[in-house]
Amino acid sequence: MLTGLKEILKIAEERKCAVGMFNATGFDSLQAVIGAAEELNEPVIIAHAEVHNVYNDISFVGPAMLAAAKNAKVPVCVHLDHGVTPAMLWRALRIGFTSVMIDASQKEFEENIREEFRDNIKRIRHHASLGLWCGNNEMEEFVKEGNWVSKPSEVRDYLFMFERIIPEMLAKYDPDTFYWPASPSSGGSFDEPQDPNRGDVHYWQVWHGNKPFSEYRKYFFRYVSEFGFQSFPSLRTIQTFTDDPKDWNIFSYVMEKHQRNAGANGKILNYLQQTYRYPENFSDLLYASQLLQAEAIKYGVEHFRRNRGRCMGAVYWQLNDCWPVASWASIDYCGRWKALHYYARRFFAPVMIS
Repeated sequence: MLTGLKEILKIAEERKCAVGMFNATGFDSLQAVIGAAEELNEPVIIAHAEVHNVYNDISFVGPAMLAAAKNAKVPVCVHLDHGVTPAMLWRALRIGFTSVMIDASQKEFEENIREEFRDNIKRIRHHASLGLWCGNNEMEEFVKEGNWVSKPSEVRDYLFMFERIIPEMLAKYDPDTFYWPASPSSGGSFDEPQDPNRGDVHYWQVWHGNKPFSEYRKYFFRYVSEFGFQSFPSLRTIQTFTDDPKDWNIFSYVMEKHQRNAGANGKILNYLQQTYRYPENFSDLLYASQLLQAEAIKYGVEHFRRNRGRCMGAVYWQLNDCWPVASWASIDYCGRWKALHYYARRFFAPVMIS
């Protein structure tokens, strides 16, 4: 059955799976793709790219793609892939394609990114949750240190993008919302992005630096916009990717592969032995790790809140996960609250005694 890309993505989201897209460059490949999708009872995206027009014009292959999609027993999206010219997009839409893509990568750098900024600013600017616009995460700091860049022109382009182009676009399309060039930053231009006396900082000595919780009390940042501590998800969430009790060991192959930070399962245990007695079983270890995470973030937040006036904000990393994994999140992939999320309701309450 012929369907649009929006419906295909909805199916993918509901099933928590990917949907394959295949270029149907000829009738044989078209039949093969549709046949395989029907055999597996899976939705599919069939595509025609503008570059294929040289040897298989869309006016010939397009109607065949649509006919095959309409007669298919599974949802099929007919997609124009990497359209280069507006004329080709209109041709595809007139033929009946249910999805089109414009590839602007051949445009000049600034023209290309200005279009992307404009589209996203207009898409997001009316969201009630939008507090400010931030240019990037940690790029100013790393570019200053020489990471992620290999030549001076890349440093120049960073400044063009985040300190000229984006502010100009926001002045035009969302002038009432504040813009901050990077996080962490002291205001831009590579001026000491992690300065504790200006702007915002990311603090990771507790966790990545293996420092104890008490290390928080040595710092009096103006705004700490990223700090965090890991824990494991609940056993029910772990059972979504392994129901074999042989894998229920934090150093098993499966558990190590469901960890966002290399070597971090051992790091959790290192902090755990400093705080609690060693748990007697796997389930208790998972729960104890969540209590440990909650206590770590609570310790930091309470310290920063006690210094309100100098420190005017604390944002922990992170809210949720994009897959079932041990991470810094306070809500796991399945939407289950960890102990940290319950703690946060208390340590971020309007009134707190500490």
